[in-house]
Amino acid sequence: DSTLPHVIQKIKPHLTPDAQWLATDFVSNKGWHKIMLWIMYRFFRNAAGIEARRLPYWEKLIEQAGLTESDSKVFYRGFIKTARYTKA
Repeated sequence: DSTLPHVIQKIKPHLTPDAQWLATDFVSNKGWHKIMLWIMYRFFRNAAGIEARRLPYWEKLIEQAGLTESDSKVFYRGFIKTARYTKA
């Protein structure tokens, strides 16, 4: 949650008025999502040294930056979401 806002703020000034931002990440809406994420974070923390310990609130952070979700699709029974954002 501390890194993502900085990344968004670095990219946002470079978006043209008609730009589309595509974001894809995991979402945790169901019990089995939480279990899968726990397993994945443990594995990737050990294998690749990732800093994250949980999902950032990426959808909320992108919208707080002034972008609006215009379309989205979910995959793998709602575990993965791809969303298209445009400037508000």
